Amino acid sequence: MVARVNPGEGSATAPDPDTRREARWLACILIAALAVRLLVLIGYPNIHYADEIYQNLEQAHRFVFGYGVVPWEYRLGTRSWILPGVLSVPLWLGGQLGATPEVSTLLAGGLLASSSLLVVVGAFALGRRISLTHAITAGFAATIWFELIYHAGRTLTEVVATTPLVLALVIASKPSPRRADLLWTGALLGLCLVLRFHLAPGLAAAALMLMWRHGWRVVVPLCLGGLVPLLAAGAIDAWTWGEPFASLTRNLGVNIVEGRAATFGEEPFYEYVLSIGAHWLVATPVLLLLIGLGARRFPIWLATAVAVLVTHSLIGHKEYRFIFPAVACLVILAGVGSGDVVDWIRRRARDRRWVRLALPACLAAWVLMSLALSLGPFQRDAWTANGGALRAFHWLNRQPDLCGVALNGLEWAETGGYAHLHRDVPLYPGRGQQPVGSLTEAFNYQVHRTSASDAPSVGYQREMCFADPRGEVCVFRREGGCEPMPGHDINNVLVQTGQ
Repeated sequence: MVARVNPGEGSATAPDPDTRREARWLACILIAALAVRLLVLIGYPNIHYADEIYQNLEQAHRFVFGYGVVPWEYRLGTRSWILPGVLSVPLWLGGQLGATPEVSTLLAGGLLASSSLLVVVGAFALGRRISLTHAITAGFAATIWFELIYHAGRTLTEVVATTPLVLALVIASKPSPRRADLLWTGALLGLCLVLRFHLAPGLAAAALMLMWRHGWRVVVPLCLGGLVPLLAAGAIDAWTWGEPFASLTRNLGVNIVEGRAATFGEEPFYEYVLSIGAHWLVATPVLLLLIGLGARRFPIWLATAVAVLVTHSLIGHKEYRFIFPAVACLVILAGVGSGDVVDWIRRRARDRRWVRLALPACLAAWVLMSLALSLGPFQRDAWTANGGALRAFHWLNRQPDLCGVALNGLEWAETGGYAHLHRDVPLYPGRGQQPVGSLTEAFNYQVHRTSASDAPSVGYQREMCFADPRGEVCVFRREGGCEPMPGHDINNVLVQTGQ
């Protein structure tokens, strides 16, 4: 008698229904995350921080094309070339394809926005340690939260460093990490360190939490894994600046010993607490409750975020972007915590409709909360900040008679630099840096912010204006060519003024 065998029974390739459902959810979340990030990147070009242009994107442009603005950090060698080196690849590709500067810079932003999807994957994987519901809520929170969307394509070291930090914490949160897990954790923490050494206290907190949970056995693999990116960073500095770890030692010497960072302004120690409250507004108590629920399960995430917040609060010069890695960790914890809320509702619901609606209602709440806060007073104008200056430079790139540009009524740091101009012509700073009235023959275009007190030079006619939250940015043109004025272009002015 021959036994009957059901088709697929015992087959190793038969997919598990739960696995298929998990894969579908993850695919949908990632598609939504990529779509919303690319939508913002394409539809709302802006510059929120000068560093995203002049410390990274501009240097990548200078590396690929041979010209660009050189700020004091790159004259003194206080910055690593790691991120500019990565960004040089999409800029080079754009140049090879003959792309316009807006397309080339979009390729660079798109690369970083796409890599930020690993944060979403990490949040989903963290929640999956508990249940599929927690995976969905954590992954969706990382997908839809306005701060993570806003910063996703930004060419800033603290933003890029957030991705390896999140992945390291996901692996470190395993109940019993193996040696390979610890090696990967060390490598990712080391990569985070070389991208943004200011996060060292937070990384140390994560390592100490691992030691507290699993003992001294974690030390060797963590150190071995971390050595790989550290040695690579030292070699890159040796190649670019002439000595290993030069960008680190010079940065500490200039900003800590000489106190240069303090010249950019200092804020009280509680500034970051106020900043988080200003961005989260009335949602702050809800988010804190959800963060507390998530931290009960994954305390290493809270310890890392708190260490970053506390140590950055002790430094006088503060910018909200500096604590972005901590904010990302807290949002993911809140996503995990919202999974607990969904489970609580399901367990106590007497009406079966609430069991079915609990998860959709939670996801809808995340969307509404994120959307409302994205239009708050501290975020509303940020979506289009300095977008007018960017579009003005893109327009100038297409003018065949362009032979020199002056900035009148706006600072050079508010523009997209040569990365967005992409024309090897002299750039003359505005009156805040260097008077342009006596240099009118040195350029044939002026970029002017209408809200400024300065007026365009005589003989210039308005050509095009671009909307901007701080006042329209208009381009003015005169007939004729240019007579360059050596010593008055932007790089010479920056040397003269120590910028």
